[in-house]
Amino acid sequence: GCGLTGQPLTLELGLARVRAGESAALILLPAGYMAALETGAPLEIGFFSTSDPFAPDPVRQALETVVQQINGATLSAEAAGA
Repeated sequence: GCGLTGQPLTLELGLARVRAGESAALILLPAGYMAALETGAPLEIGFFSTSDPFAPDPVRQALETVVQQINGATLSAEAAGA
């Protein structure tokens, strides 16, 4: 479990948990994430980790895989609609 015991996860708490080693990483989905996906609008996903940026990071790799799948699906949908 995450150990939050009912308290909301804020950006500040998430960052503190990553810094303290309580969480492996923090992925921040921006407001309007779903709308941006539906319209193909560009968006920025925040990723925070204390891992070495040049070392393999399973959380970052999983995030990149999902982003690639979403991008592929979006491009396919745009090509089908063209």
